Amino acid sequence: MSIKDKPTTGIQVAVTILEKWGATVEQGTAILRVSPETYAQAKQQKPEWQVTLDEDQLARISYVLNIHAALRVLFDNPDNLYGFMAMPNYNEGFDGRSALEVIACGDIGTLRETWLRVNMERPAIMKAELTCKLGYWPAIISQYAEAYRSAVKAEATDSQGPTRDDLAAGQCIPSCWAAHPPPR
Repeated sequence: MSIKDKPTTGIQVAVTILEKWGATVEQGTAILRVSPETYAQAKQQKPEWQVTLDEDQLARISYVLNIHAALRVLFDNPDNLYGFMAMPNYNEGFDGRSALEVIACGDIGTLRETWLRVNMERPAIMKAELTCKLGYWPAIISQYAEAYRSAVKAEATDSQGPTRDDLAAGQCIPSCWAAHPPPR
């Protein structure tokens, strides 16, 4: 895939996710800061279609993809995975509005804040999941938490290394799991 293809693929995936969340065209265009025509073209997913996007639009796509990644860690059930964003939310920052309503204002700061609020649940879920699976292996849980903190630090400093998404997807695991894999 060439560099030029990445923005096109990104917007097509983001539009697909927004559609699954139940976003209207008006909401989707506001969230991604694109024209209705660009949104419609991305939705069609024609292989020959290409688009050039600015840094702000690419950041918005990234937030949508990262919110989706966080939701995939939080929910196994597709109804919750895709329905969460449209559900009324009474947590701080949402005040009874759905996350989709909140991000549809079109402000990138609000999109970032929503990503942070959804993403903040991931470490707690991952730790609880490991505790259940590993039971008496607190050293492994501690090592996984350290790997998670390292991934957060690497992302914050734009350095190379495993990301939180890599950890969540099981693409990298603590070294002690090689000798003592978790039970299945």
